[in-house]
Amino acid sequence: MLYVPGASDIVSIESISLFLDILQQKVDLLVEEVIIATVLLQRFMQKQIQKGINILSTTNIGMLLIVSFILAMKISRDIVYKNSYFADLFKVSCTDLNKSECGYLRLIDHQLWVEF
Repeated sequence: MLYVPGASDIVSIESISLFLDILQQKVDLLVEEVIIATVLLQRFMQKQIQKGINILSTTNIGMLLIVSFILAMKISRDIVYKNSYFADLFKVSCTDLNKSECGYLRLIDHQLWVEF
C-alpha cells in the first residue's frame, strides 16, 4: 500500500459529494441552497484575507461546510431544522456547532445577503 504523508489532510471531492448526498437525503437540499452556501463560503474565505487571519483548515472544513449549509437553509426556508438535528446527523457537538455558527457570522460581519 502506498503511503502518502498528509493524505488524510486532503479534502476529497468524494467526501464533499458524500456530505452533499447526506444533506440531499435528510433535508431535501435545494439547488439554491447550494449556491447560497457556496457564496457564503467564498465570502468567509475573502473576509479571512481582508482581516489577515487564517481560520479555514483541513481540520475544520467539515464544520465550516455544515455551518455554510445551515445558514443557507436558514436564509431560504420558512421552516428550518434545529442545529441539534445537524449536530446529531454529522456527529458533532451541538455546542461546537453553535459556537462555530456564531464565529462564522462574526467573521463575515453578518453579511448574509446573496443575490441571484
